[in-house]
Amino acid sequence: MIRLNPVLPNSSRRVIDYKVYSESNLVLYRANQDGAFSWELFASSIEGTNNWQVHPDFSYVNGSVGKYDFSPEQGKVVYVANAEIGTKGEIFAINTDGSNNQKLNPAMTNANAYIFSFQLTSDGSQVVFYGDTDTDEANDLHVVNIDGSNPRKITPTLPVNVKGVSKFNFIDDNRIVFESDHLSSGRSELFITPLDAPLLQKISNFSVNTDLLLDWEVGPDRESILIHFLSLQAPFHKLLKMSLNGDIVFELTPEIEFDYLQYQFDSLGNIFVLERNLASGWSALTKYNPDGSLHTRLVPKSLGAQISS
Repeated sequence: MIRLNPVLPNSSRRVIDYKVYSESNLVLYRANQDGAFSWELFASSIEGTNNWQVHPDFSYVNGSVGKYDFSPEQGKVVYVANAEIGTKGEIFAINTDGSNNQKLNPAMTNANAYIFSFQLTSDGSQVVFYGDTDTDEANDLHVVNIDGSNPRKITPTLPVNVKGVSKFNFIDDNRIVFESDHLSSGRSELFITPLDAPLLQKISNFSVNTDLLLDWEVGPDRESILIHFLSLQAPFHKLLKMSLNGDIVFELTPEIEFDYLQYQFDSLGNIFVLERNLASGWSALTKYNPDGSLHTRLVPKSLGAQISS
């Protein structure tokens, strides 16, 4: 057994999470090694022979690192942190040895500005992130090269009183799908846009008074999206598989009204669905084919037999 982090002398100092990049002989982890109420980002070789703090010391005493990732191809760590007093969370790229720490987001013009999440393209050359960066107080979607060049905003100017972008994912290295409520405050739709020449295409078409988007996932074929939405008309929770041009491939209709649903794709595009009615105890775990046809009911539907998630 090899200890990768230095010994932490008391219970107030701990490691909260980590990521391993074996091909680069690198482990990144967050810890409050000085006992402060903030999380800093550290690195270690997999053998534990070296250990160092990745970023420079924060000028803000409560500065803390949020999400982080590493681009092996570019040799850079990308992380979100409120490094300076008066900032809520900005995004940075830095060499693994701690040199060339560079801010990637535009100047924040909103006192409550915060970068919520980001993803790297597969080659690690571009960073896509969303957050509240300007005075409209809505979450915008941005893309920038990992060296800080060619920054651009993907989303249009958003109206006030909307949340804006709340989730996104890659279809491929030039297209993303994202969720936003900028067309109707409080009600999200799904959009697709390329990164190089932003051109928004709305692909979902939920009923304004009856459908509420809950979650979604891009399929392993990268050509479809599985959508979990709440219908105000029973049965409440539904799953919809949709092509990238907005055509409905199929809708999974539950057998009875239920109030809990969990699902996931496997690598072949099969869909595993857990349905459960918490009041009656009815539950079932089912495998569907990629075309939506019923393949196998893994756990038969039953009353009183709860399946734990």
